Amino acid sequence: MKILITTFGRDEAKLNVARRDIGYEKLIIITDDPEIDAFKKIREMESITGTEVEIIKVDSYDFMGCFNKIGETIEKYKNHDLRFNTSGGPKTLSAAALLMCFNKGIPAYHSEEKTYKLPVIKGMSFEEKINRDERKILRNIKKDCDAEKIKKKTGLSGRKFDILLMEMSRKGIAKMDYNGKTRIALTPIGEYFRKKI
Repeated sequence: MKILITTFGRDEAKLNVARRDIGYEKLIIITDDPEIDAFKKIREMESITGTEVEIIKVDSYDFMGCFNKIGETIEKYKNHDLRFNTSGGPKTLSAAALLMCFNKGIPAYHSEEKTYKLPVIKGMSFEEKINRDERKILRNIKKDCDAEKIKKKTGLSGRKFDILLMEMSRKGIAKMDYNGKTRIALTPIGEYFRKKI
């Protein structure tokens, strides 16, 4: 089944362009307000062709919440022919959608007066870029942890562990605090990776 997933704010015009230009058999709308009047009209129009409409609620200003919800939606429908319109809603929601499309290799589009296909590379998700030793560290970090305890649990040498921590910090996966002892905590993106590995 061809599924069009789209972000949506208050402007129905961008969605109408996407609906005109991108073929689909099911429409999934990701929005912060599933009760607005526009959705009643969209459902009525889609019912003429028997097209199912699913509306998913998110907090459009919570980047990681949007990123995770979009990832869950893509995962749920991964065996279908997906395409994603990222032009609707606040920039935070659109950016989360585009980043997840890059992560999952989903064809992405931007619709204004015309629809443009965005360049998305398939075949390498962010999770696949986390190496085996970084995964060992990620699996052992719980909230705010003592680095020395994590090092012992992973079995990594001191030098290798320190290099990996610095690299994970540089990638934005983990943050370190030096207050007598080195403490490690995951960033929101680090939490995302820990759930996925």
